[in-house]
Amino acid sequence: MSTINFFSDTPVCLEYEKQSPVIDFGFAISGGVKKQTVCSSGCSPKQMRVKSGSSSVRMENRQTGMFTIPGAAKQQILHLHMTLPFFRSLVKPGDTVLPLEMQAILKGASQAEFVDIRPMTPDIQTGFRQAYGKSVFDYFREYRMQRAMQLLDEIRTNVSQTAWQVGYTNVSHFSEAFGKRFGIIPKQYLKNRLQ
Repeated sequence: MSTINFFSDTPVCLEYEKQSPVIDFGFAISGGVKKQTVCSSGCSPKQMRVKSGSSSVRMENRQTGMFTIPGAAKQQILHLHMTLPFFRSLVKPGDTVLPLEMQAILKGASQAEFVDIRPMTPDIQTGFRQAYGKSVFDYFREYRMQRAMQLLDEIRTNVSQTAWQVGYTNVSHFSEAFGKRFGIIPKQYLKNRLQ
């Protein structure tokens, strides 16, 4: 799993390199990205845009790429990455519900590529809820709270630094969310830990 959760006044460019092909389930909760991928064999670059409120399923064999994230907008994007063997273990052989391109990938056409971007419809959200027991938004909120707890425990950041690192620009909102989730505000949690 990977998350993009931050605010920047200026555009940010992130580059990546994959060790092996993965199927990526992406959810743009807020903000959006422009992505360009390049394959190692010299084929032409591919570009795509993902906007707030959209989801995507992607299987690309391309090994390097770049995200451009526009400035002056809060970004919250969640990605779940699955290896092909793991994805194959989740799907029944011959499942015709999947698009033909995905069926080809599951049958071993490892050179096939597939990209599907759609609005986050109730069907997608229901499928996510069935797989993970909560909505995309609840999953992301829980991830942020668990990460905040980890930062307070391991790195010993203060409350403001922790709030910023998990994507809150308002410390009061962070403290309220933390208190609601764990039954203690972060300032008191830190105080208890230091005693």
